[in-house]
Amino acid sequence: MNKAYKADMADLADSPEVKAALLKAQRAWIAFRDADCATVGALSGGAIRPIYMQNCYLQHTARRAQALEDLLKP
Repeated sequence: MNKAYKADMADLADSPEVKAALLKAQRAWIAFRDADCATVGALSGGAIRPIYMQNCYLQHTARRAQALEDLLKP
């Protein structure tokens, strides 16, 4: 995900307004991911809680990485 994000930011070097919008979106996405996975953890409880939370983080991150890779494709 970080690689795709950095590549997008580099491609937007000549568009500071769009770069700022992507930065804002990425920060909002991180807040969403963290809140969503905390909810998953709160719902699961017990010894399996960390596994559910890690799975949540992995799923969200994989989807976001793909979205970032697709963002600037024609």
